[in-house]
Amino acid sequence: MNNLDQIFCCYESRLSKPQKRQPLLISLILLGFLSIAGLSHAGEKIAIFDCQDSVGGEFSSYAQGVADIFIDIFVRSSQLSLLERSQLKLAMKELEAQKKGKFVVSDDDALNIGDTLGATKIVVCKQTKSKNKLSILARIIDVGTKNIIKSKKSKAPVESYDFLADKVAGLLLEAYTGEDLLDEEEKANIVKMDNFEDLKLAKEKSKADSKIDVIKAQNAVGMAKVELEKQKLEMQRLVQVERQSATAEIQQLKDTATALREELEGQKLEAQRLVQVERQAATAQIQQLKDAATALREKLEMTNS
Repeated sequence: MNNLDQIFCCYESRLSKPQKRQPLLISLILLGFLSIAGLSHAGEKIAIFDCQDSVGGEFSSYAQGVADIFIDIFVRSSQLSLLERSQLKLAMKELEAQKKGKFVVSDDDALNIGDTLGATKIVVCKQTKSKNKLSILARIIDVGTKNIIKSKKSKAPVESYDFLADKVAGLLLEAYTGEDLLDEEEKANIVKMDNFEDLKLAKEKSKADSKIDVIKAQNAVGMAKVELEKQKLEMQRLVQVERQSATAEIQQLKDTATALREELEGQKLEAQRLVQVERQAATAQIQQLKDAATALREKLEMTNS
C-alpha cells in the first residue's frame, strides 16, 4: 500500500458522506501528492564510497577527502539516510583481506558491499586530470537494478580545486532530491573557483597590458632620448655654425682693421712724404731767396764802390 492509499484509508469514513466527498477528496489528493513529493526518497539508505583517484601525486590527498565532503553535504538532506562510514570501512577491510591486499573498488564491488550492508543506493566517484583541469565524476547507482540514477561531473583548474567536491556533491544531491543544500559561503567559494580562470586571464591580461604600458613608456623614453639627442646635435650644429659665423665675422673685422691700419699707415707715409717734399721745396725756395739776397747785396756793394 502506497502513501496515497494509506491517506485514503484513514479518511474512508469521511469520504462516505456524499456532500463532503468532493472537497475532502481534492484536499486529500493535494495532501497525498505533497506527502509523496516530500517522501519520494524516504527509507532510502545511501552508501558513499571513497573517491577513486587516477591522478596521484599531490592530488591523491584531495581524493581521500572527497567522500567526507559528500557525506557532509548529503547528510543535510531530509529525504535520505546515510550508511555509517565505519560500516563501510569494516566491509572494505574484509574485502581487502579476501583479495589479499589493496585493490581498486569496482562498481560491482561497491554494489555488493552496499547490498550486504542494506543500502538501496550507492554513490561512487572518480577523480581524473586532463592537462591543467582536475575533474570529479560522481554517480548514484541503484543497488537493486544496478542502473545509474543520476550522474554529475565538474572540473576545476589545478591551481584552484579546493571546492570541486563540494560543487559535484551539491549538483548530484540537487539532481537526485531537488534540494539545494549548499550554504552561501560554499556557493561563493565555488563561484570564486569557477571564475578562477577568468580572474587569471584578467590578471594575465592586466599584466600583459602593464608590460605593454611599460614597453610603451620605455619606447616613449627612448624616443624622447632620441629626440633630445637630435636636439642636442642640432644645438651643437647651430652653435658650431654661430661660432664659425662669429669667427668669420671676427676675421673679417680683423682684416678690415688691418686694411684700415695699412691705409692709415700709407696715408701717414704719404703725409710724411708730402711734408718732406714741401720742406725740400721751402728749403730750395729759401735758398733761392738767400742766393737772390746775396746777389743783390753784392750788386749793391759794387754799385756803392
